[in-house]
Amino acid sequence: FHPYSAEARQAAAARAQEPAAPREVTVVGVIGAGEEADELAEALAGAGREVVRIEEAGADLGALSGAQVVFEAAEVVDPLEEDWDEAEPEELEAEAALIELDALFLELGRVLPDDAVIVSLTADTTLDLAATSGRYADALRAVLHEATPYGRLLELGRASTTSREAEATVRALAQDAGLTTVVVRDQPGLVVESLLVPFLNEAVLMAQSGYASPEDIDTAMVAGCGYPMGPFGYIDQLGADHVLDVQSELFGATQ
Repeated sequence: FHPYSAEARQAAAARAQEPAAPREVTVVGVIGAGEEADELAEALAGAGREVVRIEEAGADLGALSGAQVVFEAAEVVDPLEEDWDEAEPEELEAEAALIELDALFLELGRVLPDDAVIVSLTADTTLDLAATSGRYADALRAVLHEATPYGRLLELGRASTTSREAEATVRALAQDAGLTTVVVRDQPGLVVESLLVPFLNEAVLMAQSGYASPEDIDTAMVAGCGYPMGPFGYIDQLGADHVLDVQSELFGATQ
C-alpha cells in the first residue's frame, strides 16, 4: 500500500507497540551548518560512527543513502520576521539558501534506506515529519538542551506511529554519543519546557503584579529551593522571545 495511506499509518501504529532491540548504526547523517549540527556531528563521530555532513541548502542528499539514522538540525529563519530593508547583501544571499523543510523531509523519505530513522530538531511535530517523509514508523522530533552539571539532555518526541525499534535505535545511539536521553509522547514543550515555561510565566506575573521584585524572586528560588538560578535567570539564558514562543505554543495546545 501507498506510504501515505491509512493502511500505512495503521501498520506503523501496530509496529509502534512491539518491543524491539536497537538496530545497528554505523553511518549517521547530520544536516545543518549551525552550532547544534556541529555538536551532534562531533559527539557522534566521537562515538565511533561514520558521520556524513550536509551543510549547504540544496545539496544532493544522495550522500545520505547509506545512513541508518539522520539528524536534521537546519537553522531556519522565518522571512516574515526579518528586516530585509537593513540586511546586508551576504545576509540576503544566506537567507535565500535556506532549506525548505517540507521539501527536505520529502526528499529524505525518498533517498534514505527503508529502515532509516529521521530525527528532526526543527519539525513542529513528529507527525508532521512522519507524514511529509512517509516515515510513519521511523520519525522522531528532538530537542537538544544545553549541557548542565548533570549531563546534556536530548528529548525525543514519539508519535503514536513511531516504532519501538526506531525509538530504541536513536536512544542507544544518543547514549553512545554521551547524551542523556528521554523519550516522551510528542507534545508542545516535551518534558522540560512543558514544566519550566509555565513556572517562568508565573514568576513574570508575580513581578508584574508587584508581589515581589525579579531580584527577590530569583533569590527566593535559589536560596529556598536550591535552584542553580532563579526564573528570571532562566529567562535571560533561554531568551525572552523563545520563552514567549513556547508559552504561546503551550497555550495554543489547550484551545
